[in-house]
Amino acid sequence: TRVVPDPDNTVLSIPVGGLSQGSRYQFRVRAVNPAGRGTASNIVSTIVGTAPTAAPTGLTRAATTSVSLTWAWIPLADMYTGGAPLGGYRLYMDTGRDDAKRLVYDGSDMPAVTEFTATSLVCGRNYRAQVSAVTRIGEGPRSETVEFVLAHTPSQPRAARLISSSTGSI
Repeated sequence: TRVVPDPDNTVLSIPVGGLSQGSRYQFRVRAVNPAGRGTASNIVSTIVGTAPTAAPTGLTRAATTSVSLTWAWIPLADMYTGGAPLGGYRLYMDTGRDDAKRLVYDGSDMPAVTEFTATSLVCGRNYRAQVSAVTRIGEGPRSETVEFVLAHTPSQPRAARLISSSTGSI
């Protein structure tokens, strides 16, 4: 496309319409004057759209052991991906000490995966997590924080016995 600059040559821009959400476009610019054509600029790329506009929902504990916790979430609906195909998800989790959440799972290239198992955890700690969706445009907002105390079902008491009893209590 040939662009004619404004009269004082201070602003040069052109709207480009008819682009498709989620598609990558590349542009180069070259100046032209009566002396000839200048060298073209480096290619600048952009993807039309936005990062996901919502977070995945339903983040919950799917399974646990005494040292692991499997988090699962509901896939992000297409209407919230910002125009690009869903790339995957990222899971952030603290260390069970109410500290900052750090990235523990980067599934940006696995859109079908909606769970992750964190291992080497400490039984009795309260773990907090958030999940976000990712497209090739960027990362969307994180979900609300979900908390879960890592514990396992207690075992059956051994050798239960009656210590004392009376007519009104045992």
